[in-house]
Amino acid sequence: MRGLILTRLPGFIPRRLTGNMKKRRRNMNKKKILIPVIIAAAAGIVFFAVKNSGGKSRMMEISPRITSLKTVISINGVVQPRNRIQIRPPISGRIESVPVREGDKAAEGQVVAYLSSTDRAALIDMAKSQGPEEVKKWEELYKPIPITAPIAGDVIVRNVEPGQSVSPSDTVVVLSDRLIVNASADETDISRIKKGEKALVRLDAYPNREIPGTIAHISYESKTLNNVIVYEVFVETDMVPAFFRSGMSANIDIIKEEKKDILALSMNAFQRDEAGAYVMVKKNGSAEKRYIETGMVEDGMAEIVSGLDKDDKVMIEASKMGSGINRAGAGSPFAPARGAGRTRR
Repeated sequence: MRGLILTRLPGFIPRRLTGNMKKRRRNMNKKKILIPVIIAAAAGIVFFAVKNSGGKSRMMEISPRITSLKTVISINGVVQPRNRIQIRPPISGRIESVPVREGDKAAEGQVVAYLSSTDRAALIDMAKSQGPEEVKKWEELYKPIPITAPIAGDVIVRNVEPGQSVSPSDTVVVLSDRLIVNASADETDISRIKKGEKALVRLDAYPNREIPGTIAHISYESKTLNNVIVYEVFVETDMVPAFFRSGMSANIDIIKEEKKDILALSMNAFQRDEAGAYVMVKKNGSAEKRYIETGMVEDGMAEIVSGLDKDDKVMIEASKMGSGINRAGAGSPFAPARGAGRTRR
């Protein structure tokens, strides 16, 4: 029997392999049964959650309110003198006295400094060695040169002190006739800015202080600022506050349109269909669809021209309040629907 060779017959499967195959089939059948059970359980959980929530978001009531709206163009600028006058000595010499300080107001023709020429300074110094009477004599005979203000204005810089030597290239005092705000407006905004329009100025140093002003001048020639074409816009404030300083950074809001004491509603409350913008108004315990005529839209608020009273209760999803959606621009409920006209009532 040593030379006997066993040959596997067709269709013959060893008992060990048969047992393994049966075990695999049982496991696969269990998986097929388990997957539908998991899906059904998950569906039941979702159904239960939706059923408990009623399938709706939590609603809340808001009402229109009386407020003020304004449309503005915002630009940035710097406080600077309208006319900045640098006062220099006519000749070289020595400053004898400076009777003004920074912040003082100087009248036209007022003396802002006295200058001794080089010759007078040398003569006075020599007289000092001969006694006070000699000094007094030469001071009476040889008067110092008065340096006067060419215009009336505020002293914003005092560069010299008595005893200091100066030349005609040195600045003694700087005068400003009036502090204004020099702003830069982008070329895309310049067509909408007009001379004489009202503006509000806020300084970075005093962000809570608003100073009313007027557009006094718009430059005719552009300049390039950070690779952007801009035009200078001069804003004169109605009054120059005492805290104004040359070089302060400023933010300017140019008022294009302003309406006070108007009825307005949050834009988040509006929806839109083919007929136009509408809101859901609470009435007799249910919500009524009502189309609204709106006017000015700004800062997330829409002016109510007709369709709502201040006592109306408007229904809105609580999640929309403060979400910032439905603001002007893409997705605005006031944008005309494509292929449909706009009807208000």
